[in-house]
Amino acid sequence: MGGRPSFTSILRAAKAECEGCGTTENLSVNHKIPLALGGNNDWTNLEILCRKCHDKYHGTTTRKSKLR
Repeated sequence: MGGRPSFTSILRAAKAECEGCGTTENLSVNHKIPLALGGNNDWTNLEILCRKCHDKYHGTTTRKSKLR
């Protein structure tokens, strides 16, 4: 217990769709509060977003982001 939830378990909880727009394409886990800003890997801080919603959430595009 207390470990990081798996991608599969998070995806299952989100009904295998983006929590922003509902698509089932290009999904990944997003930290609502980034780890670098004090966020954690708790369920309450994780959500499933597609690439488009993830980029919108962070105000950047994946290609322009320093995160790869």
